[in-house]
Amino acid sequence: MGSMKSQRGAVSIFIVMFTALLVTIVTASFVQIMLRNQQQASNNDLSQSAYDSALAGVEDAKRALVALKACDKDPSPQCSNLRAALTNNGQNCEVLADPSVGVTTFTGGESQVGRTDMNQAYTCVKVQVITDSYEGTLDKGQSIVIPLETVDDPNLIAALRVSWFTQDNIPDVDSAGNPISQVPQFPTQPQLPAEADWSVRSPSIMRSQLIQFPDGNLTLDSFDTPNTNNAKTLFLYPAIFGAANLDFASDGRQSPASRNYPAVSRCDSAFSFNGGYACSTDVAVPSLGSGTRKAYLQLTSLYNKSTYRVQILGGSGNVLNFDNVQPIVDSTGRASDLFRRIRARVALSEGMPTTYPEAALHVGKSLCKDFFITNSSADYSGDTDSVACAADQ
Repeated sequence: MGSMKSQRGAVSIFIVMFTALLVTIVTASFVQIMLRNQQQASNNDLSQSAYDSALAGVEDAKRALVALKACDKDPSPQCSNLRAALTNNGQNCEVLADPSVGVTTFTGGESQVGRTDMNQAYTCVKVQVITDSYEGTLDKGQSIVIPLETVDDPNLIAALRVSWFTQDNIPDVDSAGNPISQVPQFPTQPQLPAEADWSVRSPSIMRSQLIQFPDGNLTLDSFDTPNTNNAKTLFLYPAIFGAANLDFASDGRQSPASRNYPAVSRCDSAFSFNGGYACSTDVAVPSLGSGTRKAYLQLTSLYNKSTYRVQILGGSGNVLNFDNVQPIVDSTGRASDLFRRIRARVALSEGMPTTYPEAALHVGKSLCKDFFITNSSADYSGDTDSVACAADQ
């Protein structure tokens, strides 16, 4: 009997010890998970704060760039000093503290932002005013107007290199959640199907509109003159067999007997152009004649979303640099002992409208035109064309 009691006591002690060990392990694991989550949350907060600090550096750089843009209209010795500081000394981390820039001050190698108790600052902001390209992403149907302003004589502009559609523009899955191949598709014929029939793997058609005129001599009539070089439009159509070189002068819409066909452009399936673009075409810019050229390019992405790059080319195919059109700002922010670095392209559209008309007239259905000649003013007040138009629908 005594032996059986001893065995029962040993089992009870073993159960108690095992239970205590299990509870200890569970408690320690729970505490470890809690501390890890707390550390992760703290790191996330610091990371966001450091990112915000870097953004503050970008915003301060914008202030200097906007001031430089205003100098183009009202040059002064101060403007010359500002341009020299940003152009020649822009890769200095403390360029914003330059007396000619005067945006901020650096203390101990950094500029404090926010409240002092937050321990936030940006430690380095570099500004690149002169860039060799203009880059961005357009949603389906979205447009952008790019000023063709260079550090060189604008009359030296000979062509524009338009590259578009990257692998990131192809969605990973379709609307049903099925994986999508990342190899682009290209239409076999330059047709314009319904939007629903255009594959999400096909590069967009890029509507490229050139607007140019002698600086200080802009007249609206000049854009309506037959065979003028002031306004040209090409629809860059993606194709494997497309042309590497096109010409805005081939736009013959103002010629009475012409038909406007898409301009079949060079593409491939390996995204090999300019470091990752599926399509790339050089489009020649026609001469404007006398006067200093003022030019703009409007791009519209049709059918699909598209990432793009535009470069200005000289007569020998050399790249002409943009001048304070889309500067690059490299900013490093700090929060406590955590750092974040961002690189942003800043499009400066000071003095330009924020939205651009996509067309002079846009309708969802068919368009009815009913013309008549009359000597009676009363005919203009009635809805005389509604019946005729209704019959055409």
